[in-house]
Amino acid sequence: MAITVTTDPTAKDLDEIIRLLNETDELTPRSKASLKSNKIAIARDENKIVGWLISEHLCSNVYEIGGAYIHPSYRRQGIFSRLIDELTLKNQTYVVASYSPYIINHFCNNHGYHKSSLLEITSLSRGKFITKRVHSCLRVASHLAKRQAIYIVRLAKK
Repeated sequence: MAITVTTDPTAKDLDEIIRLLNETDELTPRSKASLKSNKIAIARDENKIVGWLISEHLCSNVYEIGGAYIHPSYRRQGIFSRLIDELTLKNQTYVVASYSPYIINHFCNNHGYHKSSLLEITSLSRGKFITKRVHSCLRVASHLAKRQAIYIVRLAKK
């Protein structure tokens, strides 16, 4: 197994991600236009997509990491860390909102993120973090409706 990671997805890659998003209840669907407008890191095992991570620009040098997925049979092999390293730059600020304590702990313990609040993230993003959710609230999967989000941030390094 030789996993490769790229930030240059093909149209076929985007179609495959959309298919998986629509088939997996735990993931929030996205449009192809939405995927095209963001930076995506994709992990492949030969020609099979086994994971991805999406970075969405919020404002100036602030980005939200979202849309994370690793195929269950490929988890705990370092692929998630490889995607994070490929997708993020040191001179940019990244925020994450997740319902998974495991994912939050991974970012904090391995990638320099720290616990934050909705207020801090809203301030860092100049309100874009909230307005994005207002415009996309109908897309949010029903499995998230009763769960509490956890917020973390990694500030840009100069």
